[in-house]
Amino acid sequence: MTTGCTHHHLLKAMLTVGVTFLFSYNMTLASNEGVDLFRQKRVLNAAQTFLEEGKRELARGGYVRSIRVLSQAINKGADPEAFKLRGRAYDSIGEDEKAVADFSSYIGGRGSDPEGYILRGDAHNAHHGHEKALADFTKAIELDPSSGDAYLGRGIAYLSLEEYELAIKEFRLALQYDAGNIDALIDLGLASMFANRPEDAKGYFEKALEAEQDPKWKVRITAWMRGLDPGAASENLRGGRDQDNSTDQETERAVQEAPVEGATRPLRHLKKPFAGLKSARTSLSGSWQGAYMGSKLRMQFQQTGRNISGILQVQSPSGHENVYNFIGTFDHGKVVASHQSGSNFRGSLTDERRLVGILTTAEGVKIPVDFSENQ
Repeated sequence: MTTGCTHHHLLKAMLTVGVTFLFSYNMTLASNEGVDLFRQKRVLNAAQTFLEEGKRELARGGYVRSIRVLSQAINKGADPEAFKLRGRAYDSIGEDEKAVADFSSYIGGRGSDPEGYILRGDAHNAHHGHEKALADFTKAIELDPSSGDAYLGRGIAYLSLEEYELAIKEFRLALQYDAGNIDALIDLGLASMFANRPEDAKGYFEKALEAEQDPKWKVRITAWMRGLDPGAASENLRGGRDQDNSTDQETERAVQEAPVEGATRPLRHLKKPFAGLKSARTSLSGSWQGAYMGSKLRMQFQQTGRNISGILQVQSPSGHENVYNFIGTFDHGKVVASHQSGSNFRGSLTDERRLVGILTTAEGVKIPVDFSENQ
């Protein structure tokens, strides 16, 4: 009897220890899982915070800063939308290859979204990859047959490949699904002009001129019309001035001076700041200023034709200043300059007279910068 009791108590003790051990083990696992979930949630929250900040910077036109912030969001595993937003920022500063790469990453995560293919197609068009652009816009149309933007982009690819009749067909489809698309009207005018259809071109330009509110674009459209019928173009603009006080004497004078440019490869969203269109004044000569991480940057340019030279002054927050002499070229809004140490700058001049690009040091450090003209 005593032995049986002993065995009973021993077995009970062993079961108690086992249950306690299993309970403690499971509690430890649960605790570790809780810590891991907490860490994952914290990382995701940080990624979302960077994503939202990048989105706000992009909306404000702070393309360089939005790239930095969205890169942090991507590094923390943010939603694929971060790639789409960063791609748009790269596209805005003329970094077409990087834009294509980001849009490809977005498509990888959201392959059923036609917007990804439209954005990548637009970037391909900007980088002269018109055949690739056609494939992307065609895929976007398969996903959404009513997408006016996709037909517009495909039309621009055909226009750039000098397939004018195909381009006209696409631009008409774009208007069919988006009757208020001024870009499609302008491109229809250009395609008709290149296809030797002056009357059609005139009609499309007149409709675009009626709908357009931006005086600068009124000048550009009127300049194209002047190449078809100089008298009608001037009369049209004067009529517009009577109805719209925003068309002033300066705008009318600009019409008389504006060259009739062939616009051989107009981009989708013609009015975005970095659409590759010529700035009103193409010279870089003068002083440009910017900032990075508390340091003040100033560039002094001297330009002779395509060639540029000058100095870059970098003043640290403590007041210490370094000066670098550089030489380079400026052509069609693109700036390429280098220093004998191996540092270089590549950027684009915007329609708002800002110089945006990447300063790469001799050590390979890439610094995104945004210079404004010091007038």
